[in-house]
Amino acid sequence: MDLFRRFLIIVTGVMMTSQSASSGPQDCCTAGDVENVQSSWQRIWGSAHTERRVLIAKTLFDDLFQFYPEARALFRRVGIDDPESPEYRSHLLRIAGGIDSLVHLLSSPNIIPEQLAHLGEQHAERPGLKKAYFEELVLSFGRVLPKVDSCVQAQSWINCFEKLMIVISAYIDNKQP
Repeated sequence: MDLFRRFLIIVTGVMMTSQSASSGPQDCCTAGDVENVQSSWQRIWGSAHTERRVLIAKTLFDDLFQFYPEARALFRRVGIDDPESPEYRSHLLRIAGGIDSLVHLLSSPNIIPEQLAHLGEQHAERPGLKKAYFEELVLSFGRVLPKVDSCVQAQSWINCFEKLMIVISAYIDNKQP
């Protein structure tokens, strides 16, 4: 394991451990935020809702593309030009599965650093990917999910996913989060 990856895993562990015990400022992912995110995700995610999963992932990315239309080019290899294509729908399911995994790992601060490192390494390999896309995607959670479930507390999603996206996007240019 290279030094940068080890560093990020340690930093992530510290961030996630301190956030789960925190009840501090609004920009922290508190234990209450984790509970809000996990309970709202459970309501909207249900195992019988494969079509909803695709729609949620598609809507999150459509929201991102409103602010960064050039980011669509990153998804050409998975068929974004035909949103109903099996390739694009499969990719959206993989994205939704990744979100699901992160939501469940929010309450496992000792495990989540490895998953974030894995996702960071995967995304670092994508030419043209920018940190700004991750930053906007965090805000997309806050704009989109309350439309799916009126009980979603957007700020909880932003607080928690901001921390996650900071770590994942740090791999893009190999800088400290």
